[in-house]
Amino acid sequence: MPTVNFHCKAITTATTGDTQSIELMASELPERHREFPTGYRISLRRTRHRHGSDVRGDSCTERPSPAPTVRIRSTNFNLPPHHIPMTHQPDRNTISPRPSKASFFVTCLVDQFRPQVGDAVVEVLGKLGVELNVPADQTCCGQPAFNSGYRAEAGEVASRFLDIFDDSSDNPTPIVAPSGSCAAMVRNYYPILFRDDPAQLERVKRVADRLWEFSEFIVDGLGETSIAGDTQDANTTATYHRCCHALRELGVDRQPTTLLNSVDGLEVRPMERSEVCCGFGGAFSVKMPDISTAMLNEKLDNVQKTGASRLIAGDTGCIMHMEGGLRRRGSSVQVLHIAELLADSVKHSHTTSGEPA
Repeated sequence: MPTVNFHCKAITTATTGDTQSIELMASELPERHREFPTGYRISLRRTRHRHGSDVRGDSCTERPSPAPTVRIRSTNFNLPPHHIPMTHQPDRNTISPRPSKASFFVTCLVDQFRPQVGDAVVEVLGKLGVELNVPADQTCCGQPAFNSGYRAEAGEVASRFLDIFDDSSDNPTPIVAPSGSCAAMVRNYYPILFRDDPAQLERVKRVADRLWEFSEFIVDGLGETSIAGDTQDANTTATYHRCCHALRELGVDRQPTTLLNSVDGLEVRPMERSEVCCGFGGAFSVKMPDISTAMLNEKLDNVQKTGASRLIAGDTGCIMHMEGGLRRRGSSVQVLHIAELLADSVKHSHTTSGEPA
């Protein structure tokens, strides 16, 4: 049976015995997701014997359980294989006049786990003549709480985000985020979160109009299609994972691939089903680990089939998820945020041209 990949919100769950089901009706979805004309149900059937272990003294030998079987039951409609609903957003216009400054929405995972991604964003945008201001008191956008159903708590965090980044002046600076999921939360789901609050909606529109995903800002906002860098090794190979929120929620796809293809000496190898989710999904990977692991394993199989030495993505959560899986496999594939690869190429270009790195 073909796999149907989807991105959805507003779900209800029910568990009975060994069968865990997720049900969603199209009428519950925001309008932009209503490619599904009727309801559908996805069932996960798994054996009672889950991950077990034999404990002997201080050692533990794991007995892996069989991979879960995912069955999809649909009604009154047919989806072609690999159908992926997407948010169709119009291309954003190049910013005029070209900005020399921007605000940096660092995001939680970059701040707490991958600060080198933040350094890379500063490096790349500095190369393009954009100085970043980093509001020191910024925190979360509220996405984890929102996705877990805590709307009131998410609203409080989101309101603080608006306090930090809203600018009603005549010349507000753009806001750049190295994450499609966080940018999508603000641009697509703040309007839902604050739909009954006109004053907040006005602030949401001002902030959302200024907020750009990293590669989107470079290619669409600044009108740049290359960074003028090259790779340290002549035969560097990479493959690109198309992260769900950037692809489906923001329509960001050609921008990162355009930048990757501009790096001299980098061979970008196509990945089978590169558009399919890696299985992270934030709380999803914790709440439904069997499904998450099955999705991750398929993704990593496809990564390794490319033979590429580097795996590139644009969301830190996906990067950490895939990197952890590769390390457990003993793989030497390097997993990088696209900003890190571009920053490395810029540094190498400086070194080879005689400029200080």
